[in-house]
This record gives sequence, C-alpha cells and structure tokens, in this order.
Amino acid sequence: MASFYDEGTRHAVVTANNCGAVLEIVAWFLMVVMILATALKLVIRLIARQPGVDDVLVTIAMLFGVGEVVAISLAANDGLGRRAELLDSAQIKNVQKRLYASSILYVVTLAFAKASIVILMSRLFVEKRHVTVNRILSAALLVWSLAAIFGAAFQCGLPHPWRYFAQTCSNTNTFWYVIGAFDILLDLALVASPAYVIQGLKMEIPKKVVIISAFALRIIVVAAQIVRLTLLPKYDELADPTYPIAFPIATQIQTTLAVMASCAPALRPFIDRVSTGGLGGLLGVSLANRDGTYDVSGSYRMRDLSVGVRNSRNSKTGSQEDFSPYRSNYRAIIFRRDDGKKEDEEQIIRKTTGFEIEYSTHPMQSDNSTDREQEDGVQGHTTI
Repeated sequence: MASFYDEGTRHAVVTANNCGAVLEIVAWFLMVVMILATALKLVIRLIARQPGVDDVLVTIAMLFGVGEVVAISLAANDGLGRRAELLDSAQIKNVQKRLYASSILYVVTLAFAKASIVILMSRLFVEKRHVTVNRILSAALLVWSLAAIFGAAFQCGLPHPWRYFAQTCSNTNTFWYVIGAFDILLDLALVASPAYVIQGLKMEIPKKVVIISAFALRIIVVAAQIVRLTLLPKYDELADPTYPIAFPIATQIQTTLAVMASCAPALRPFIDRVSTGGLGGLLGVSLANRDGTYDVSGSYRMRDLSVGVRNSRNSKTGSQEDFSPYRSNYRAIIFRRDDGKKEDEEQIIRKTTGFEIEYSTHPMQSDNSTDREQEDGVQGHTTI
C-alpha cells in the first residue's frame, strides 16, 4: 500500500561517519535554555522598572553565546562531526574558520558573564575592604579577558590564524590549559567573595545559604571547564580532526552554564529572601517591592553590623549591636505620621527622612498584658 507521507530530505542524518547532527541538536537546545534564563532575569528587572548595568552585560554575554552557537552550527554544516576523508579541502577550510570564530566568541561570552557578576557585587558590597577585593577581581578579569581574546585570535599566527589543523599553531593546548586554569580561579573568586561578605552579616543561617547559593552556582561552571579541558583535542596531531565532537559539546555546555549562573542572583529564591526581609535591616535600604521584585535605585548596600556607640539626648549610651533584630532585650515602637499623604500608598515606608530614639527609665506595659517589663523601654519615632 502506498504511503501518503513523504519525509522529504532530511537536514542531517546521524551515521557512524557523521555525528554532526548530534552537535547541532545539543548546541541549539542549550542556546534556547540560555535565552530563556536571560529573558527571565530581564523580565524580573523590567518589572522593577530599572535594569542595571549587570543586566546589560549578561544580555551581551547571551548574544555572544548565541553567536557562538551559530558559528559551531555552521561548522557542523560544513563538516564538523564527519570523517575528514569525506570532506574536500574547501569544507575542511570552512570548518577551521568556524571553529576559529567560535573560540573567540566563547571567550567573549565568558568575559561578559563574569563582568555582570563583578558589577552586581560592586553595587551590593561597599565596605572599603570589599571594594578593594572587587577592584582586584575587576583588574584580574580584564587581564584574563584581553589575554584570552588575543591569544585565541592569534595563536596560529598570521596570515591564517584559523588553521587549527595545520602544524603552524604554537602550543595550542598549553594556551587553553592556562586560560582555563585562570578561568577556574576567577570563577572560584566570584563564589568566595560574596560568600565572605554575606557570612559576616547578622542573618539567619538558612537565608544566608539561599543567597550564597545563588552566587555559588558558578561552581558548576568550574566543573564544566574542568571536563572541557580533559576533552581538549590536539587537532594538529589527529588523523581525523573534523570527527570528534565531545570538545565542542563541552564548550557549549560551559557557555550556557556561565550565562545561567550570572542570571541566578536575580531569580526567584534570591528575590524571595529580599522581599520577605531576609536582607532587611542589615544592608541599608530596601531592595524589595511588595511583588517580590527589587529596585536598583533603592538597592541595599551590604555592610557588616559593626558595633557603634551612640549618645541619646539623655546621655545614655547604646550600641548598634543592641538593636540587632535578633535580640529581644529591647522593644521598639514605630509611629508613622501621614503628613497629608494619601492612604492608598499601600502603607509602604518609602523613605526614612528622620529617626529619633528616646530612652526612658520607666518600664513599658503591653496593650494586651498586665505584665511589666523589668528592663528599660525604648521608643523609636520614624518621620516619613
């Protein structure tokens, strides 16, 4: 019986001598995941009405990542993943050119993804020692980026820097091992730096874990880089240099994970901790809106809760540590004055323009209990 269905011409067929289609499928799937992660981050920030520089940088990283996928896909169309004996000289030449473009775009993608985290940290961490560490990271990232880009561009020399399969490249694998090692060190520093800052804040441990985990997702990028380096082929020594696809696939995985890890601090778990007060009272100004988004214009500036002595009008001293939200020896009563504002402002305290603390030696009495406090009462008046 005749079939009414005509399959038509297949775009690619996976055979023992041609596995390029596998590379294309994996690359395009990972590209979609990368785009969705970036889009989710941007949606969160656009709801907050004020995207930051870090959002711009991670978007640029995503665009370069898309370009890298396009380059590797074109390489697969030209013959990457196929036996070299099945390709003519023009196809082999094109494969090398696509790999050359892909390697440069790969480095640029990683550089912008890291830069977005550095910029985010510079906005959140403003203590002097933290700023110094962030500047060192920025300088190291700049040096690494320039070295990696120029090295990838000229490692095989002019006038044919794309001839990976020829024996004209100088220590290609050594170059990528060195670049990969410093890439790993930078990623580890981008994990350790925010962890060091946040662990010093007075915050419940589960909340610390959630926030640190958002930055610590870069650990999976480190793992991907290690795997990638173990799969690095010696193209100039291979009899069939166009056939292996494990290394290009590992490269696509690392690129996608790098962009996703840069988006993670803006996604739901981190925002939920901010919106429920996980960073409230510890960082300076509220990041969170009621809908769970955050506003850069009122961003928290992370700082340690160091002890500072203050003198009141009654000359009684107290310390910042005494007013930690985790101590219950004192009681603060906040009064909100309307000053003619409309009642439909959703009862959100937008800005504190004045704060007055009064100490009283009279014990305070609860509205619902006859028990009296045995310690001094504290009243705080907030002027909006």
